[in-house]
Amino acid sequence: MDPAETGPIDVHLSIEPVTALLLNYGRIGPVLPASSGRALAWGRKPWLAPGFSRRFLPA
Repeated sequence: MDPAETGPIDVHLSIEPVTALLLNYGRIGPVLPASSGRALAWGRKPWLAPGFSRRFLPA
């Protein structure tokens, strides 16, 4: 994404591709991938990670 303002990044995500697909389609919850290390979030505001996929859904 290309934000209007450049500044510190709030959250970094590292997710395995298959896990990301299943999470985005709602086939699995975020607890299992996070606890098994398949999905990692770090940065200034890591709590933003669970809502990331909702930003791409149509309103």
